[in-house]
Amino acid sequence: MLAALCISAITSPTSAAPADKGRDKKGSEFAKVYAYTYDEVFEGAQEAIEQRGWLVTAAEKEQGVIAGRPASPECSITFTFHIQPIEARGPKPATKVTIAVNSHGFGCLELRERVAGTLFNRLFMALSAPR
Repeated sequence: MLAALCISAITSPTSAAPADKGRDKKGSEFAKVYAYTYDEVFEGAQEAIEQRGWLVTAAEKEQGVIAGRPASPECSITFTFHIQPIEARGPKPATKVTIAVNSHGFGCLELRERVAGTLFNRLFMALSAPR
């Protein structure tokens, strides 16, 4: 029942590639690289969470970490963005984003993939929006 409540709050998944597929039974990590600066990605990640209506529970720019969770108190999922600049080859910046998704209680890999997919989609939309 709890998983059904959480699934209803999450949109369809994307092709987020697991960084460490099925790392353990409670959490999974998913990673992508964006051709944007560290500052743009950090700001975009916060916007992505808030635009989805979820909560930012911690943000430490110096460490490149943003933690959050869905707004529903019934949903036992948490996520953490790990943002790090990577050395770009050529004139374009590059920033790696790893999202660690944890489910407390009943959870499954598919649900964690949906959460990561939703966050990656929202981040892409935030980065693509005109400033």
